[in-house]
Amino acid sequence: MIINGVKYDVVDAEKVGKCVLHILDRELEQENDAVIGTEVQADIDIPRRTQLRNHHTATHIVFASCKKVLGPHVWQQGAKKTTR
Repeated sequence: MIINGVKYDVVDAEKVGKCVLHILDRELEQENDAVIGTEVQADIDIPRRTQLRNHHTATHIVFASCKKVLGPHVWQQGAKKTTR
C-alpha cells in the first residue's frame, strides 16, 4: 500500500463493524489525522488471495460433508483460514 508516496506492507486485515481495518508493517510516518481521507494505492497479492479463497471454499466443503455424514446437529463455530 502506498500512502503519500511511502510504501507499507499490509500484514493483516480485520473487519470492525462495517469497516475493514488494514494493519500495516509499521506506524505511519505522519500523524493519523494528517492522512484521513487521503487516497492510497494498493495492490492485491493474487497467488496469496487465490490460496485464501480456495481454503475458504474447502472449509465449506468439509463442513457440508461433516453435516451430511454426521447429521444436522453438526455446526461450524469458526475456522481460521491462512495460507499455510
